[in-house]
Amino acid sequence: MAVHDATTRARDASAVSDAARARGFVTRRGVCLVRDGARLRLVGSSAFHLQEERARQALGWTGSLHTVQRTFERAQANGVRVLRVTAFNERADDVATIQSALGVLREPGLVALDRVIAEATERDVLLIVVLSNYWGDYGGFPRYLEWLGLPSDYEHRALAMRDARFRQALAGYFSAIVRRRNTVTGRAYGEEPAILAWELVNEPRGTNLDDGGVTFASFLHELAVTVKQAGARQLVVAGDEGYDSDTRGYDVRYWNRLDDRLLNRARGESFRRVVSDPAIDAATVHWYPDHWRVPTTMAREGGARWLREHVAIAEQNDKPVLFEEFGLMAPRHPSLEARREAYDHWFATALSLDAVAAAMPWGLHWNPDFHERDGFEWGARDGDDDPYSAIVRRYSARFAESASLAGCTREERAANAAR
Repeated sequence: MAVHDATTRARDASAVSDAARARGFVTRRGVCLVRDGARLRLVGSSAFHLQEERARQALGWTGSLHTVQRTFERAQANGVRVLRVTAFNERADDVATIQSALGVLREPGLVALDRVIAEATERDVLLIVVLSNYWGDYGGFPRYLEWLGLPSDYEHRALAMRDARFRQALAGYFSAIVRRRNTVTGRAYGEEPAILAWELVNEPRGTNLDDGGVTFASFLHELAVTVKQAGARQLVVAGDEGYDSDTRGYDVRYWNRLDDRLLNRARGESFRRVVSDPAIDAATVHWYPDHWRVPTTMAREGGARWLREHVAIAEQNDKPVLFEEFGLMAPRHPSLEARREAYDHWFATALSLDAVAAAMPWGLHWNPDFHERDGFEWGARDGDDDPYSAIVRRYSARFAESASLAGCTREERAANAAR
């Protein structure tokens, strides 16, 4: 087995490095993503299970066998060209754990991530690699706060953004990950062309910060600078959802009808502050009407409006937008046709907005019996009982066809408007 594994690693390293030499890094030109001189407009999804399943696969767990490969196969079959994956796992007593105690990294968990990145490279699938989680899934911020002896409940969690020890703990981990040398490809993670972007935090919130998003934005800025100083050649995005304490540019009357918590001066987040940060290369936007208490009758149009208004602010800052999570929960929206119509409307809206570089419904699974179902997943079935695969395939082709480099920068758009 050891000889076989060594031979496989050597063959994979050779194939991966040969493939990677032909591909450059994704860069930004105004509101456009560019790779090897061509613009990228992508349809993608999240696959947070890949690192943990690859670790279990290495141990021969029956339920995890071939999970990573089949997820990538399902992605490619549906035209998915970018996957959002985790580079964090702080769970206690888990075979896939990456960080078992503050600053203590486990090689088996990291090797699993090595192999996910190598698989993406070989298949020419891009990755958005998420470095931490505001929520408790996989450990996340609550685990860091427990290690530091700080309150980890939701009401106090964001307050840790002001704590120097917490910021240093995250910065140390981020630097270690970016500098890690991949055991399959031989490259530092910060030199992996398959990584489109580093995402700082999955869905950071500013609950009880009460300063108009100042702490929130400065916290993310500090982490973005850390990633770049660690040697990352890739883009950096924040991972925020679009909440904003600065209501300029939004139809506040409309949003107050849906849920007055989304946009108001009492929030501790500010999308506008984050997207204006030169250290942040692209904006991120999420849309979850079920979790955000949006009336079901307003979810479809609300999602399109949420995206349009955030894109307008991103364009003012000459930044592309990743519509990187959105979905309807099947139990709350039992009509398959209504869910399809909503997704089609959101994809069509994203396609019509030139600054949207990627549209990424949550969350891709290849196995219909996957144990962590959340009511949003897609891709696990063929035929009429998978509500979204056909929509994803259709729009992946349309996004690729619309990838013109004209009008990427603010100056180009102004010149076009003057004609």
